[in-house]
Amino acid sequence: MNSTRRMAFQAAGLSLIIAWGCGTGDSKPFPNMVLCSGEITFDGKPLDHGTVTFAPIDPNGESAYGKISNGQFQMMTTVSAPGVIKGQYRVKVESLGPPPPKVPGQMPLPGISLIPEKYGNPQTSGLEVDIQKKNSPVKLELVSH
Repeated sequence: MNSTRRMAFQAAGLSLIIAWGCGTGDSKPFPNMVLCSGEITFDGKPLDHGTVTFAPIDPNGESAYGKISNGQFQMMTTVSAPGVIKGQYRVKVESLGPPPPKVPGQMPLPGISLIPEKYGNPQTSGLEVDIQKKNSPVKLELVSH
C-alpha cells in the first residue's frame, strides 16, 4: 500500500473515531432531564429579549438557562444539554436596554433593566416553577408593579 493511500485510510479512521466520540446528540449528561421551553410576557405582551435562569431550590440541583427571543425561550442545563433536571426552581429574568454611550477611559456600563429589578434575583422575583414532565410548557407572566 503506498503512503498516500495509507494516510487516507488513517484519516478516515480518525474521522470515524472523532464522530463516534461526539455521539448522536441524544445522550443526556444528567439523570431525570426533560426538555423545557416556554413563553414569557411583561404586562401582557411578549418580552422581546433577555435571559431566564432557573435556580434550583435543591442545593444539589443544577441551574438552567434560556435566551428570550420574541417572548419564547428554550432552557439548557449546559451548552450541550438542552433541558432541565426535574425539580423545583426559583426563576430569575433579565432584560436590558441598550448600554449608554461609552465614556473614554471608563468601563462600559450595562443597559438599564427594562423590567422591575425584583425579577433580576431568584430570591425576590416571586417566580417559581416545578418541572416534572417532558415538554411541559412554562408560562411566565411579569408585571410592572
